[in-house]
Amino acid sequence: MIRLGIDTGGTFTDLIALDDETGRISTVKVPSTPAAPADAPLAAIARCGAEAKNIERILLGTTIATNARLQKKGATVLYVGTKGVEDVPIIGRIDRKEAYNPAWPKPDTGVLRRHTHGVLERVNHRGDVIEPLEQAALDALGEWVEGWIQTAPKTDWAIAVNLLFSYVNPAHEAEIGAYLTQRFPNTPVSLSHKVSPIWREYERATTTITDAFIKHIIERFVDGLTDALKDMSVAAPLALMKSNGGHVQSATAGEIPVQLLLSGLAGGVIAGRRFARDHAGGNAVTLDMGGTSCDVGLINNGDFGSTTEYEIEWGVPVSSLFIDYTTIGAGGGSIAYVDSGGLLRVGPRSAGAEPGPACYGKGGLEPTVTDANVVLGRLDPKFFLGGEVNLDGAAAQTAVAALGKQIGLSPNETALAILGTAAENMADAIRLMTVDRGIDHRDFALIAFGGAGPLHAVDVAAHLGMEHVIVPPNPGLLSALGTLLTELRVDRARTVMHRSDQVDFNLLNEQLRELSDESIAELKRDGLEGEARITGYLNMRYLGQNFGEIVALDALRLDQVGFERALARLHRQHEALYGYAFEDKFVEITEVRMIGLGEEGAEITLSGVTEGTLEPNSFRTIHFADLGEIETPVHRRDQLAVGMRVSGPALVEETDSTTLIPPDGAIEVQADGSMMVDVPTLVERRDADGDLNVADDPVTLTVINNALKNICDEMASAMIRTAHSPIF
Repeated sequence: MIRLGIDTGGTFTDLIALDDETGRISTVKVPSTPAAPADAPLAAIARCGAEAKNIERILLGTTIATNARLQKKGATVLYVGTKGVEDVPIIGRIDRKEAYNPAWPKPDTGVLRRHTHGVLERVNHRGDVIEPLEQAALDALGEWVEGWIQTAPKTDWAIAVNLLFSYVNPAHEAEIGAYLTQRFPNTPVSLSHKVSPIWREYERATTTITDAFIKHIIERFVDGLTDALKDMSVAAPLALMKSNGGHVQSATAGEIPVQLLLSGLAGGVIAGRRFARDHAGGNAVTLDMGGTSCDVGLINNGDFGSTTEYEIEWGVPVSSLFIDYTTIGAGGGSIAYVDSGGLLRVGPRSAGAEPGPACYGKGGLEPTVTDANVVLGRLDPKFFLGGEVNLDGAAAQTAVAALGKQIGLSPNETALAILGTAAENMADAIRLMTVDRGIDHRDFALIAFGGAGPLHAVDVAAHLGMEHVIVPPNPGLLSALGTLLTELRVDRARTVMHRSDQVDFNLLNEQLRELSDESIAELKRDGLEGEARITGYLNMRYLGQNFGEIVALDALRLDQVGFERALARLHRQHEALYGYAFEDKFVEITEVRMIGLGEEGAEITLSGVTEGTLEPNSFRTIHFADLGEIETPVHRRDQLAVGMRVSGPALVEETDSTTLIPPDGAIEVQADGSMMVDVPTLVERRDADGDLNVADDPVTLTVINNALKNICDEMASAMIRTAHSPIF
């Protein structure tokens, strides 16, 4: 039987087919179809050659929800709140992105002021009803909704309901949901107590609005894909990746689609965890560099981290559970330009797939990272995507040369400055992911994947003092492999309030038990047949703090001894993050959280080729910093056998990516086909007195200037963040 893992992105859709009996893996890469998102996965399935009757399961990661929200192409949302506080998503937070700009526009939460409605009802913080919900209030709400729908009947409408303290007592919210669903059966309704049953009114509002905004899109995508698979006689169950690193059956994916918001970005980190465990002792940074952006994740002690809040844009949080990573605008299509201060910048603007980099020959004129690689000889114009796409080297040269005239550098120097700036941007993202958390990235390996990751990874690692880069097999399709490694996963959270000096263990244990039962029930609904693995967590903070830390529990039933262990864990975590702990302060528990895991992901055995050759496939002139043009051997990856070692300078090409080995670097092929790259250290240029001298090196000077600009920007952001940090 065959399992299919699919990752559909904005530019390409990747498929990996795993034969359970032989362990053989085959791959397919096709262009994505943004106008009809289901078409590309279907085309990939058709091209993979698997017989419909032999397909056992399909797991899909998709960026459709992310793109819809970022491009603001979802439903028109009607927001329903408690009367008197229905303006919460419009008012927003007190903090500002541009502290000293009085004209700074507020973030777009996804709903307009005229589309908000207050319902006469009220529940207090204990869950007691102090203003009952009457039928007249429901009828008034129904008339208001109907009025909007009638004004634009062809518009996609959705309703987000977020009442005060519904996470404590959801009765009124559930009653409104039932009424709206019955009266408007074709209009999706999102209820905050199901989407995000936690405190903080604004965060709950923006999360529920986002869920409603993408509901139509996810439902249509899943329905269209399911129907088309039936037409292809594929009876295999379809599951979608969730942002938390698990997956959910397609039949229930549309119930809370906000859980799929970062579906397409989770697979890479999950696959990265596999290679971190196999080759780096469980400690690695993942670098997923594609055409538009670069995603950086952290694998620490064998697992990825999680975060409970993600910002779609500044000031618009989504409170769900996400794999913890950061995204920056550093992809192959990132545009290089000179800013108003005369400094070279790379990204976050991107040429995308249309028109794409200048070398795509589709009308793009601005120089990009891909164009810089073509100019320097690092990409073969005739072997891009295995030869399926021919690049226009002359167009790349023209675009880069035009930028070079603005900064007084030759085309080769400009291309090196573009790549150096992009590498520094990625290095900055890794520093924020590690150093800010008290982690020394020099003790970690860098796992490089995505179409552009292996080409830039050694430069990034050298900037950071990291010694090893791991390039997995089929790096351009690694996110698709990650979908096959996922398991059923459910995350549940509930706001509570306990104090360490007066904990009611009976109540706390009852809250933990209820959440555990809910998690198990949802896992079984999603197809779990065996035993679930349940882990409990407490969100704990020192009295007076605004935010807390997620602390794992040893057992789902707490007594005083178990609670003392949780407190000790909080102190250790707080000291590791902030450098101090308040062991004499009272502690508050503000949330109980449960993670339920079902079946394990697929067992995948990878093996490299056993017979190969060290003879290069060809030679190509490549321009290196400080060394100029060097005739460089080019190897094909499928010709490198396990145990072979290739010294730099060299290129290793494959259909979905290219790996650069600089002078003084080397790779060795591992048993699973991964390439372990030894990273040469950066050699500083010094004058006769031993002082660092960059004045005679315009490329290095350009990169350093941009690095300093990035540092200044980050310091300014840090100062703003400090002004709004938790108060003890």
